[in-house]
This record gives sequence, C-alpha cells and structure tokens, in this order.
Amino acid sequence: MLRENFSIVANKVNENSIDVLHIDETHTYETVREVFFRYLPKMVDNGVILLRDVSALKSDFGVFKLWQEVSQEFESLEFSH
Repeated sequence: MLRENFSIVANKVNENSIDVLHIDETHTYETVREVFFRYLPKMVDNGVILLRDVSALKSDFGVFKLWQEVSQEFESLEFSH
C-alpha cells in the first residue's frame, strides 16, 4: 500500500499492477479526472477504483461529474448512505 501524492506515485507504478485504487486526494473535476485516467492503464483487468464523495454537490467538488461519466462507461456500483 502506498500513501503518497498521486502525482508522485504515478511514476513509480507499473502498468497492469494495481488491484485496488482509492482516489480521495482531490475533489475538483479536472484533478480527479486526471488522476482517474492517469491510473487507468495501471489497473489490472479486474481492478477496482474507489471514488469518494460521488454524490457530494458542493460547489468546489467535481467527483459527482466524473462519476456520472465513468459509471456509464465502466462496470460500476454506488453505495449511497
């Protein structure tokens, strides 16, 4: 498990090597989208990407927008509670 800034770790991780990725460093649409797609090639075929705050509609949060996009394209599951 690596607990570092996503930008730093991206250069240390090989493609097809991540089983589970939890994205919770940032909440702006542009940044979370960049992180998601930067790490997508690094995920194994059946890997899981966890996004936090997919239903938060705060003015500076854009995770919900990314979730709307990627949940249509990729197999997805949302826990709303």
